[in-house]
Order: sequence, then structure tokens, then C-alpha cells
Amino acid sequence: MVNQTDAKFVRWIFDRYLELGNASLLKSELDREGIKTKARISKTGREMGGTPYTRGMLYYILKNRAYIGEAVHKGKSYPGEHTAIVDQGVFNKVQALISTNRQDHITKSRTQDPSLLAGLVYDHYGRRLSPSHTNKNGLRYRYYVSGPAKNHGQDLRAIRVAAGDLEQLIIDHLVGILNSPQRLTEILSIDGLTEGHALNAREALIGSPQEAADVLKRIVHKVIVGQEELTLQIDKIGLAATCGLSDSSRSRGSKEQIYSMTFKASFRRIGSETKLIINDGQAGNEKPRRDPALIKALTRAHAWAKQLQAGKVKSLKDVATVEGFSRGYVTDIIRLAYLAPDITEAILDGRQPQSLMLKDMMRTIPPNWTDQRRMFGFAAA
Repeated sequence: MVNQTDAKFVRWIFDRYLELGNASLLKSELDREGIKTKARISKTGREMGGTPYTRGMLYYILKNRAYIGEAVHKGKSYPGEHTAIVDQGVFNKVQALISTNRQDHITKSRTQDPSLLAGLVYDHYGRRLSPSHTNKNGLRYRYYVSGPAKNHGQDLRAIRVAAGDLEQLIIDHLVGILNSPQRLTEILSIDGLTEGHALNAREALIGSPQEAADVLKRIVHKVIVGQEELTLQIDKIGLAATCGLSDSSRSRGSKEQIYSMTFKASFRRIGSETKLIINDGQAGNEKPRRDPALIKALTRAHAWAKQLQAGKVKSLKDVATVEGFSRGYVTDIIRLAYLAPDITEAILDGRQPQSLMLKDMMRTIPPNWTDQRRMFGFAAA
């Protein structure tokens, strides 16, 4: 039986989203009007709801295929037995606008390159790692850097961690938690959690840098970079609030408000830099992430090497002339054709160390494959 009042509100949400153009403006309108989620009492007697709508809650409504008469099971939708309350055409327009907004937001704002974990990263000596950057060949490289210090009379070496790698690792793990109501329940000890509770935080983490930074500051208590491990400390109260849960819905009597996750990590020398190599501790391997720049360079290197071997060109100078690059660039790139086969395969599959960049490989490459693996952070074959 369709609740006509609720159905009317859902249709209004869809219509206003199309009229206003984005979820932020829609949320602002709901806040101005004082419209909140329905208050209810859970089976265990906890108060839930009665809170302002978050962007995630709105996206949960706007993406919910149940409103067009479908049932969703394990990510697949099927014709349902219930009545649709939203027109299919309206639903399709909303999905298209959501997709467009997300892509535009990411494209425009990620060029700003903020340090998402500023003030949250420390080393195992308790030194805070501050955001820093260098500019080289027109590119900006961001890092988190600790200052030198003394510990019991010993000079401690400064630590430098690639900012993008560290930020992506933290975001990937938080999104994994937010994708799972079971994990959220385990961490927060709150019953009745649904995917909708986490959607706001999840959308923000994969959206604009400013939104991601705001969410990270609420959820992350501290990131600790150790010699052989990395620890992510999650603020449970901040996580609950970000998911739109009021304090009254939290498990009472819990003294420990910090949830810690630890990953294996190590420092390795790559070229002239010391980088943090992180193992996510889940399946024993890093999440595959194909690097377009590395793959393009590998492809060029092998193509140019074949041209030389086949006699189509006589020298690297000829390659540079034909391809329109400087001879120095061609010399640096073609070295990649002589990488160990397992390194080449790993790069093409996206299984290279997350902190490895093309600039690290455009230096002298050892002819010995074992030395190559050691230099670039690959496991011994």
C-alpha cells in the first residue's frame, strides 16, 4: 500500500533536484524549511531519525530504483511487484544529471590539489607531517613532510610521504567501510544501519577535494606513519555524525571512541627518494591502479625499440625526429623497454607500487633485473 504523503514528498525531491540542479542547493532548501527525516524508535528502544537531510540521504532517494517499481538484489534490478511512484523519464533525467554533476565537480575542483589530510598525519615519534610541494618540469608534486628532530640524543631523519598515495589509501579504506553496513555496525555498535546512512560521506569522499577534506577531518582522528606499518585512527563520534546519526542513537556506555586500523608499510629507496610502500593487509596485494602515464611510456618504449631492431630507424635521433620529441626524452623513455618482464606486466596490470611514478623510472635503470626490482619496490621474482 503506497503512502501517498511519502510518495508526494519523494516526487517533490526528484522535481526540485532537476529544477535546482544539484544536491547541495536541494539540501539548503530543506534546511531552510526545517524539513527533517522521520523520527522513529528502533527495536532496542533507541531514538533514530529526526535529523536534517544530508546530501547522501538525498542521493539515496534519488538513486533508489524502488521508486520506479523495481527491486534490487545484489546490485541487480528486477521488475518489482509494487507500484512505481516516480515517472521513468524523470528518474532517467535525474540519473543523467547526477552523473554529469559528479564528473564536472571532480574535473573542476581536483585541479586545486588541496592537502586532504593536513594536520592529521604524524610519524611514530609523534612528529606532525606538514603539507609540502615541489614544482618540476611544470608539474606539482605534493608530500607530507616531518621536520628533523632529536630523540634521546639521536638525530631523527625527516620523513617524506607522497601525499596523493597516502590520501588515496585512506579514502579507499574509508569508502570500503562506508560501502558496508556490517562494517559500520561493527565499528559504531549501532543497529538499524542502512546503505543510505553512509551515502553522504561516501559521495563526498569521491567528489571534490574540499568535500573530501571536510569529511576526512570529521572521520579521521589521526594517521600514524611508522617504520613498518601505517595506522588509521577513526573518530567514531565523527563517523556517526557524518552518517547522519544523532548522539542519542549511539551505543551508550562506550568509553573508547577511537577505532584503529593498521596496515603493513615500509620505506624503500626509489631513485633518489625514500618512499612509503603500503600493503593494504587485506589480500596481501595493493589494489590495482593503472597509471596511464607509465603505460603510455612503456608502449612507446617497446614500439621504438622494435623500430630500431627492425631497421626502420637507424638511431635514437631518428626516432626523436620522426616522433617529434627531444632526443633526451626518447633516451629516457626507451630504457623502459629493457625492464624485467614481470615489472612490465605488473605496470600494465596496475599492480606496481602505488607510489611509483614515471619520473622515478626516467633515470638510470640497472641492467640487472634483480636490481631493478629492488630499486623500484617490486617483490623478488
